[in-house]
Amino acid sequence: MNRNTPWQGLPIKRTPDSQPVPLTPTKEATERLEYWEKKKGLCDTRENADAIVECLLNLNKGFTVETVDAAILGLTQQNKLTWKLKNGENPLPLDADEFTMKKASVEQLRDLSARRGEGKKQFRQGWHRAGG
Repeated sequence: MNRNTPWQGLPIKRTPDSQPVPLTPTKEATERLEYWEKKKGLCDTRENADAIVECLLNLNKGFTVETVDAAILGLTQQNKLTWKLKNGENPLPLDADEFTMKKASVEQLRDLSARRGEGKKQFRQGWHRAGG
């Protein structure tokens, strides 16, 4: 993920029988993260790195190719990861300000609008009087 390796310095998770499972990435696991970024479009963000590390700690099976895949697939199903847009750009955050939106591409703005649910018909709920 981030080049400053966000997983370094994390506490070692202990199993119920107090055996530590180190969260030190293998070379293959690091390469697998790069694969997800470069080939599959996973955004290289602090939020993604934090979510993956937290999931790896919860899995408590170390930092391997298999656990990286399991974490990413699980977090993707929970919609907790950010992915690049089809044109390769990063999506805008939901709370993007006007300055950020003015600098954004049309693709980024369309994606943001869709994620915010803008332009969809809003149906009023409640009792409606039928005919007069």
